[in-house]
Amino acid sequence: MLYREIEEKIKDFFQTEKKSALMITGARQVGKTYCIREFAKENFPYVIEINFLEMPSAVTLFENASDSRDILLRISALTDVPMEKGKTLIFFDEVQECKEIVTAIKFLVEEGSFRYILSGSLLGVELKDIRSIPVGYMSIYEMFPMNFFEFCRANRVSQRVMDNLQKCFEERTPIDPLIHEKMMELFRLYLIVGGMPAAVQRYLDTNNLNEVMQVQKGIIQLYKKDISRYDPEHKLYLEEIFQLIPSELNSKNKRFILKNLNENFKFSRYENSFIWLKEAGVALPTYCVQEPEIPLLLSKSTNLFKLFLSDVGLLAAMYADGLQIRILNKEVDINFGSIYENAVAQELYAHGFELYYFNSKKQGELDFVIEYEGYPLPIEVKSGKNYMRHPALNNVMQNKSYEIKQAIVLCNENIEMKDQIFYCPIYMAGFLEEKKRGILMIKLIVSDIDGTLVKDGTLDINPEYMDVIRKLTEKGIHFVACSGRQYSSEKQLFAPVKDIISYISDGGTLIRTSDKILKVHTLSDEIWKNMARMAKKEMPGCDYFISSPDRSYAENANTPMFRWLRDSYGYDIREVPDLAENFAGEQIMKIAIYNTDHCEEKCAPVFTPYWKDKVNMACAGKEWMDCTPHGADKKSAVAFLQEYLGITPEETCTFGDNINDIEMLKSAGVSYAVANAREEVQKAAKKVCPSYEEDGVLSILKTLL
Repeated sequence: MLYREIEEKIKDFFQTEKKSALMITGARQVGKTYCIREFAKENFPYVIEINFLEMPSAVTLFENASDSRDILLRISALTDVPMEKGKTLIFFDEVQECKEIVTAIKFLVEEGSFRYILSGSLLGVELKDIRSIPVGYMSIYEMFPMNFFEFCRANRVSQRVMDNLQKCFEERTPIDPLIHEKMMELFRLYLIVGGMPAAVQRYLDTNNLNEVMQVQKGIIQLYKKDISRYDPEHKLYLEEIFQLIPSELNSKNKRFILKNLNENFKFSRYENSFIWLKEAGVALPTYCVQEPEIPLLLSKSTNLFKLFLSDVGLLAAMYADGLQIRILNKEVDINFGSIYENAVAQELYAHGFELYYFNSKKQGELDFVIEYEGYPLPIEVKSGKNYMRHPALNNVMQNKSYEIKQAIVLCNENIEMKDQIFYCPIYMAGFLEEKKRGILMIKLIVSDIDGTLVKDGTLDINPEYMDVIRKLTEKGIHFVACSGRQYSSEKQLFAPVKDIISYISDGGTLIRTSDKILKVHTLSDEIWKNMARMAKKEMPGCDYFISSPDRSYAENANTPMFRWLRDSYGYDIREVPDLAENFAGEQIMKIAIYNTDHCEEKCAPVFTPYWKDKVNMACAGKEWMDCTPHGADKKSAVAFLQEYLGITPEETCTFGDNINDIEMLKSAGVSYAVANAREEVQKAAKKVCPSYEEDGVLSILKTLL
């Protein structure tokens, strides 16, 4: 039995997540079904397996199910396995053939009698049109080909040796020469066999590389068959792209040259074909960045990329006959570069890193750049003896604006540190996972709205935000809309995801989910009524309104303020004759003062000095002064949610643009001011991202996916 690291993750999930299903995704033939069956056999008395590819009738059966009881009734008709509450695991396999069952998982989990695990291939493509992803009811783990350390374990490398290697990696100390040489031999073997479980098992059973190649070629043919089956419209281009990967990687710069595919090739027209190959788990695109600076996504060039295969053994099998023997013989005249880089790309991606490279006419090319510990980490891959010759790496290390703290050269040689460069055996690439920190640890995202996500006073937002928020939620990251806006306005803005996010409304006075109020801060009647009276008497040219948890109130429905709140913000706002004479005993959370252009200046002479010690007063754009109870602000609201969710400030990322965001930005482990923010706000934040007009927050959120 081949050991797979994901088996421990599956076991931990079912021990800790009692009210959730688990989906395992990944390319064909990476071992999903096998791992699930082994886990099920060891941990559940009864296992029901329904494979929608092998049982097409089951697809039709579930399409017409009305509710959870009906689904369970239909499951019972398909099996004679006992369905005992708390003792039965139901395994849905090849779920890309039955999208309805993914949607229905929420109701099955809520019913609570059984545990559920799902698996499928090509899900990134096939499940895009699911009506409702059951966020909060299902977690998704992606499975990859066997990494090098799993391959080592299959070849009986002891855990003691692996622990020693990791210690050497972390402490930057040389490895025992005999162990190093043995690991290099094993790594060269891995370049040939790769990580597809069937190929690894065939090698262990036969010690025959010809038989291994037959398995690999069978998997390659299966991938080609999948291409024609699942995307018939673009299959010709997909097949050609797939076939070109080895030769393109073997070229001088390894970059995928579009004209080699078609002289008149337009990337924009066929971009989806490249995306398909990635999401199907077949290929790993590595995009060029214009600068090696955090966040790398901001300078990514979508039409400049290298295209690696998801498994290095499959890549070797696609090259000319005889390459495998030449690798084992360590022949110096062959181009190891493409094989080595593919192995590194595969390892980095499987350990959670987005793949980028850097190329500049002036500075040269870096094989990889990843985000590591909150900084850019350049990685060079060297297959020959001149591993200390790297002019491009030297150039970027000398550029202080890049904030590069260290670099890694992955090579054939033993561990050595020289200045800021870590020379490291190539088989240690997988140890980088143990050191990931910073933005990748984020569990809570809190974003202001007006001036940060959108232009002030609009319900128009880039719909891509909704897709990204869904994906973040699926990864267990909480998203919170945090604004001076009314809850109903926030809910309209985020309508497609309104039920899966949380809300901080009216400047921090109201904290809630879509179906539950968590906390309300209120002003005393005396305070807010006297503030309303003063605004009416002492502040000509200003308007005002008050907010309760459910709606807002103002005295004149014909003012620009009233119309703007109702028509542009989507407020539920009601007209009343006199604010100060109504609402006895009602929860009033906020009074807001409005002026078209100069609210802060209008409040400064009398209003602000009189009330600043009695309430919180915060500017929210040039038009608004928000007045809220002491203890009610965005920073305090975020702190409440952190405690409620069990999330630390270091695990929190915040976004803002104005004065009322400053303390919230200061208190988070990661914080961004948008480029259009006030100067003092930019100074308060740890980083600056592009403006709301450029969807700067969206670009940062994508780095967390």
